[in-house]
Amino acid sequence: MMDDQPFSRRHNLSTEEPGITVRYEAPRSFRYALAALGRRGGLSDSDLLELLTQVLLVAPQGNWSPSYIEQEVNQLLYDAPWPNVYDCAESLYLRLKRLHERAWTDPPAHEWFEAELNAYFRREGIGWQMESGHIEFRGPKPLEDDIADATRRLEETARTTSSRELEESRRDLSRRPEPDVTGSIQHALAAVECLVRDLSGDPRATLGDLIKRNPGLFPKPLDEGIHKLWGFASEFARHIREGRRPSLPDAVLVVGLASSVIAYLLERESADRGN
Repeated sequence: MMDDQPFSRRHNLSTEEPGITVRYEAPRSFRYALAALGRRGGLSDSDLLELLTQVLLVAPQGNWSPSYIEQEVNQLLYDAPWPNVYDCAESLYLRLKRLHERAWTDPPAHEWFEAELNAYFRREGIGWQMESGHIEFRGPKPLEDDIADATRRLEETARTTSSRELEESRRDLSRRPEPDVTGSIQHALAAVECLVRDLSGDPRATLGDLIKRNPGLFPKPLDEGIHKLWGFASEFARHIREGRRPSLPDAVLVVGLASSVIAYLLERESADRGN
């Protein structure tokens, strides 16, 4: 059964959110918490055992005493490869969604599960978050805020292609077990390039050429920095050479910078229209 809001949240006494220390692993404490949230959401240990054996493709042991089933559920999660633990989290969301559809729950069981799981991720410094049932990359809070702001502005101005490219850049960071860092960089700069093409009315030029042809696009000397950002993406992501693969921090930096550039351009467009 789902619990009411705990004391700390009722009184807004949450502590400062720690930095991200866990990314490509699933700590034992998280594995335990996942089963606990499933139980609090309304699933029995038998439900959990059925779900886990299907997701992990392992046969149940066959001892059906309640205490043994609980132990087996926990052990399955403890033994699973780390990417599959996050697969189990997504499957738990879907099972709780079906539970809500069969017997109305208030709040909806799957939405409650997602909110509680995300609160746990933030509290424990785990660099993932669940969005509509899917485990996605979670970066530092400033990065998340920049991506959210840029995406909102793109959608408000009907720049759906740029918005999709920016979302795809984040999705590439979420690939398991390894992020697609080159894809993330490519999509982030594609989002900027697509927006600048629309703003300049030049639908075919590359971002590098657009910066050269539109000297007022960015204030100097920042235009040189944006041009170098495009050059970095071209060399390390679009035309990558052996031994020149960018790192995850490189990709996170590029996505953050691309989001900031998009927000700047759209803010300036809005200001120009207001004059």
